[in-house]
Amino acid sequence: MAEKFLVQTPAKFQVIYDPKGKIAGEYDLEGMPSTFIYDRDGKLAIQHLGFLEKEAAGLEAQVVALLEKRAAKPAEEAKDEHSK
Repeated sequence: MAEKFLVQTPAKFQVIYDPKGKIAGEYDLEGMPSTFIYDRDGKLAIQHLGFLEKEAAGLEAQVVALLEKRAAKPAEEAKDEHSK
């Protein structure tokens, strides 16, 4: 089923298969597909369950907004800038 979908709608990201559900169990996933998008600081920014074509534009807008944000500067780097 996933293979057929990916032929019709190729992914521009790595797809991980979990036929035995080991990863799904470790993360207590509620359903498939599950999407987790992290910001530049490594914090979970978007969590999405399922896929509907009508939701694609909204999700894309969220990702674009995340990409436009700069990563937070490490505390030491920010401290150095203020002491100059």
